[in-house]
Amino acid sequence: MTQQLGSPLGPPEANPWGDVTGWKPLDTLIDESLLSYTETGVANGARHFAGEMKFGHPALMGPPGRLQGGLHCVARIFPLLRRVQEHDPAATWPCRIYVRLERALPLYETIPWEAAYRRHVSGQWWITSRFAGTDKLDAACWSVPKTEHLDSRRWDRWRERFTAASSRPDLRKVKVMATEYESHGDLFWTRVDPAQIRAPGQMLRLFEAGEGHLSLAFVCFYLDVIGALSKALDGFRPQFTTLVSLELGTDRIPSNEPLLLIADNSTRRPAEHSRARPVEINGQLEGTDIVQTLLVPADFSKVYAHGWVATHPIDLKKMTALQTRPA
Repeated sequence: MTQQLGSPLGPPEANPWGDVTGWKPLDTLIDESLLSYTETGVANGARHFAGEMKFGHPALMGPPGRLQGGLHCVARIFPLLRRVQEHDPAATWPCRIYVRLERALPLYETIPWEAAYRRHVSGQWWITSRFAGTDKLDAACWSVPKTEHLDSRRWDRWRERFTAASSRPDLRKVKVMATEYESHGDLFWTRVDPAQIRAPGQMLRLFEAGEGHLSLAFVCFYLDVIGALSKALDGFRPQFTTLVSLELGTDRIPSNEPLLLIADNSTRRPAEHSRARPVEINGQLEGTDIVQTLLVPADFSKVYAHGWVATHPIDLKKMTALQTRPA
């Protein structure tokens, strides 16, 4: 039986965006959100930039009126990186990103940003950004060699555990925003089938990036969601993301093969250096914790991305009080 869980965007069985026919892909909407981009100088070997962004489309929404958490990982780095003339696009992948999400980014408002870029003579590079003038919205991205983490053999144990878990007759299931998630033991996952992507008017169409590929927005959106929802079957509590740290092998994910996104709750641990206040839930204080996530083809033949997602429980009493406060 599939457990139905609601969301701030609507009933669990529904695509929260409705029919998306005619909508632009998310990567395009994010790139078009960049209003201005100016080089402001060179200091300490880095080129510095500043500008403004406005996220002005409902497809970018996670919590009501705010940019979706995983899309922070795209929006606060890659539109800026693509406009650095000194950057070699061929050298972008693989890379690592580290994105703090300790403050929301509202939709339909102009937001200032600043960034710095440095490229070494060896070809290695890094970029940092800060949005809205706060370190709560700091992000960084840097080049890495192809590490063992992008070698599918590194994940053999996950593959073995998933194969055993997914064949169990007592799988637990939950549906959120028209997507079904499954769980057994410590593993929590969802599958993406090519037929889902090709279905007219469905939300996955927004993640297409040219013929036959899904975009970087798909990678970051779903790795964020799988991390945030991975506690859903252990007494569902709404969570907000506070940190995403990922290693990305590519920005082009084939859309003609079954895909698998997994969170492993055996890796879950308290998040170090979290500044979010613990929330009292059922008489106990719960704080920020972090879990490992993975994106692979269903046969584990390669690794597209992996990393860690930190989430914090939402204080529903506080949220309700804010929503019901008289104007």
